[in-house]
Amino acid sequence: MTEPPYDDPVVAEIHAIRATMLAACGGDHHKLMEQVRSREKASDRPVIPVPPAPNHLAIPATGTVDPVRSL
Repeated sequence: MTEPPYDDPVVAEIHAIRATMLAACGGDHHKLMEQVRSREKASDRPVIPVPPAPNHLAIPATGTVDPVRSL
């Protein structure tokens, strides 16, 4: 991960919390996400789903890559 051009204490705190949570899961990202989803379900707060990724980077049916679309 590259260093940001400035120090943001809020972002640094979020990174530290995530690192602590990941360490508690033995470094297993899948286990961490299971715990996060479990906490989301247990919470009475609404969870906004992530929208699907746009399909603008799809490879055309010809099998060639459009250089403009693949950027």
